Amino acid sequence: MVMAWLTNSIDKEISESVLWMDSAKEIWDELHERYHQGDIFRISNLQEEIYAHKQGDQTITRYFTTLKKLWQEFDNFRPIPSCICEPVCHCSLSSTIKTYRDNDYVIRFLKGLNDCYAQVRAQIMLMDLLPSVNKVFSLLIQQERQTIQPLGKDKLLAYINKSNQKGPSSDQTSKSSAYQQSKGVKICSYCNKPGHTIEVCFKKNGLPPYLKKPHIAQVLTEDSTADKPDDTD
Repeated sequence: MVMAWLTNSIDKEISESVLWMDSAKEIWDELHERYHQGDIFRISNLQEEIYAHKQGDQTITRYFTTLKKLWQEFDNFRPIPSCICEPVCHCSLSSTIKTYRDNDYVIRFLKGLNDCYAQVRAQIMLMDLLPSVNKVFSLLIQQERQTIQPLGKDKLLAYINKSNQKGPSSDQTSKSSAYQQSKGVKICSYCNKPGHTIEVCFKKNGLPPYLKKPHIAQVLTEDSTADKPDDTD
């Protein structure tokens, strides 16, 4: 069964060269000896990729996933050796080497982050004992959610109110004027108000003599004091 798994999981041209071997171990040793010779080049490439990998425009999740894939492949080529002493010794050398490897992993992950995470990175690296890389990832995900927050309801209402206070834009005004003109309503090209034209516009031409009474002038010109003529007495 294992031999069938091996032969079916490799390329057809390669499987034909190991098809008549007697055991799964023989197939595995044959393939390992044949294709393991170039590992040193892949190890050097992995080291360069790990140390050159930066977050850039990636999210924390995408950046972490890419780095973890490279690191796991590197661990596959350079596994931490196990103790083979007889009798088995009781030193903690293997666990110490694993701790160093895990700390290197955390450091590379932190050093590749963008500058917006500089404060969180400094706080983590100042710890006496570095947390695991999964714990660091969890902390940075929380920081990312706080940095990129959706527009809340209060902020959205404030933005809408601020926009409304600015008044209609020139495009909106022109569209409104064009609509009213299509309905046959007279639109003044000077003050953009309906009901009259520029020839009889009070803002441009001033009040006619028969309307120059104080109480009438006050009513007609209260919205346009800036353009009110001086001879309204």
